[in-house]
Amino acid sequence: MKKSCCGMLWDTLVSMFQMMYARIRFLSFNKPIVTIFGGHRLTERKQQLRKDINEIAYQLASCDLMIMTGGGGGIMAEAHRGACRVNQDKGPVAIGISVKALNEPRGQIGCKDRLYLTVHTLFARKWILMRFSHVFFFFPGGFGTLDEFMEVMTLLKLDRMDKRKIVLYNKAYWQGFLAWAQKELVDSEFSYAEEMKYFILVDSVQEAVAELKQCCGCV
Repeated sequence: MKKSCCGMLWDTLVSMFQMMYARIRFLSFNKPIVTIFGGHRLTERKQQLRKDINEIAYQLASCDLMIMTGGGGGIMAEAHRGACRVNQDKGPVAIGISVKALNEPRGQIGCKDRLYLTVHTLFARKWILMRFSHVFFFFPGGFGTLDEFMEVMTLLKLDRMDKRKIVLYNKAYWQGFLAWAQKELVDSEFSYAEEMKYFILVDSVQEAVAELKQCCGCV
């Protein structure tokens, strides 16, 4: 059922306050943030992806980097589990930003010292995920992941955010899209060749950790 105009206005006002709160709350963090995007469905066929993101998040958190996700299941939940394997004496090691209407499984992550924010709109979540990140890390996912990827690309292209790198994990998943983008967007002159330089394509835990640490200035 569609919301009334009053309901949408209320969600907008609440989201504005939630974004203001997030801005104030994030001022207390003194370490770089890696925002991780990825699918919320991890079937038995995708167990290697589960192991990979768990290990990557663990190694990043061990280097005193903050992990941030959309707060849902799948890749997002596994990233939280990996980050929370490290000693958490210094405060939260992971941040989850969920959307109230999606009823995402916040209780499945099992990390007592992580920060978890629930916002009213998808716009508020996207703003928080993109505003405070030092680097964007994309795992394979569905249409939601691709939507977030395209939005990051659009904001970078239009100079609506500081230039940051996009690290793409799993060549088998991304190389078809990148080949299409080169042929249909760049070669057909719908986009510029330099826009393809935003991407860093990696295919192993070691490559991913090395690139993400370098992007955050933690070499």
